[in-house]
Amino acid sequence: VDIAALRFHDLQSYVDRTFRHVAESKALDFRIEMDRELPLNMFTDSQRLEQVIRNLLSNAAKYSPHDATVEVRLEDAGDEVIARVLDRGRGFQSAESDDLFELFYRSPATAAQASGAGIGLFVCRRLIIAMGGRIWARPRPDGGAEFGFALKRYTSPD
Repeated sequence: VDIAALRFHDLQSYVDRTFRHVAESKALDFRIEMDRELPLNMFTDSQRLEQVIRNLLSNAAKYSPHDATVEVRLEDAGDEVIARVLDRGRGFQSAESDDLFELFYRSPATAAQASGAGIGLFVCRRLIIAMGGRIWARPRPDGGAEFGFALKRYTSPD
């Protein structure tokens, strides 16, 4: 990510736009939840942020049952804005959480369920880290997965 390309953007608009794109191609129910007073502005590269969101939503759609709901939660966490994509697919083992972001890694639990090369999450991690953020994967206690990322909130010098 070119640091000079970093600009002030609104996370909700990227999630909304990407939701519409993914929802048109998948027969899943998508739902967005967000903190009422969420300060959505942050420094980020808009194209790269859309790429991350699109990949996480597409993966959730790919690995979720057809009648499932995929949720996105946007949260204010002080100096960060957090985005979580939650699905109800097969999930993965906790021990795989870091492996999922390795180049060409595909979980044995889901590899046969959908096609893929194991590149998307690797790229997501690289992009989020380049934007000064952090990214994670967690199995959900009742089944499915949470993929999330946090980016620094923009604070006006005023």
